[in-house]
Amino acid sequence: MSTLTYSATRANTLQGYTRNVTHAARLLWGALLARKPAQIERRESRRQKLEAVIMLNGMAQELENTMPNLSAELRYLAARG
Repeated sequence: MSTLTYSATRANTLQGYTRNVTHAARLLWGALLARKPAQIERRESRRQKLEAVIMLNGMAQELENTMPNLSAELRYLAARG
């Protein structure tokens, strides 16, 4: 028959706990300060959306005299953004 004994002192367990809490706090702080990829993607999508709105309005102006209904549809799409 074999037995396993584990002898941990209060100082060792407290030190391990403190180390874990400190590590978790550092990770949390780093995550809060880190620049997230979602923010970068939002900026790019905003720029792409603005470019699309400008393009649609330009097309609508070009087609105003020849196809007014299509021009109105393009303006409607641009307004939805």
